[in-house]
Amino acid sequence: MPQMMPLNWISMFMALNLLLLLFTVIMNNLLIPTMFNKMYTKVQTKNNKWMW
Repeated sequence: MPQMMPLNWISMFMALNLLLLLFTVIMNNLLIPTMFNKMYTKVQTKNNKWMW
């Protein structure tokens, strides 16, 4: 049983990393463009009062 513990931890760590990578890819594909579009429309409606 103690010999199986490091392999179990490594597999769990790899699964967590894969989930985090998938989550970041989904966020980059879905959430960030909508945020940029909202910010861009806000900047356009405020006549470029916000400096970046």
